Amino acid sequence: MDGKTKTEILEELWREARTRFSNQLLHLTQQDLTRKLNGTQNSIGFLIRHVGDVELLFAKNVFGADLQVKAKTLIAQRDTGEWTDLDELNSYVQYAAQTLESSISSQTDHDWEKIITTKEFGSKTLAESLGRIISHTAHHGGQIAIVLKYAPAAEASFV
Repeated sequence: MDGKTKTEILEELWREARTRFSNQLLHLTQQDLTRKLNGTQNSIGFLIRHVGDVELLFAKNVFGADLQVKAKTLIAQRDTGEWTDLDELNSYVQYAAQTLESSISSQTDHDWEKIITTKEFGSKTLAESLGRIISHTAHHGGQIAIVLKYAPAAEASFV
């Protein structure tokens, strides 16, 4: 055993799991941001912004970060077509990742057993809550991968 704390192990787990999302961003173009599957509502740009919004909400509401969050995708409750600036989206989700990672790393080993109650998912330990954000981010990373694979760019405009 190398003597890592629970917090260090869970931070490593989060960081590795997030690559299912972050690796999708590496080769995106500006034009990819409006791509979506036929018959679906959410573009790649919306999904990227949504991941950042939710990660920041978790940093604040679950892990106690002192920050203001304007979760535009949750406020709009639909893809409005406004998330089309690749540099801005990449900066936003990088900020969200750094903020959430900092919030995770500030927890003590004992904190992971605390119960957190939210209206979105009820009462969970902090460790279980970490599982929620890991699965949320990976889920949307998978959606982006599917859109990139199956939605031709020519069919990707907003209607």
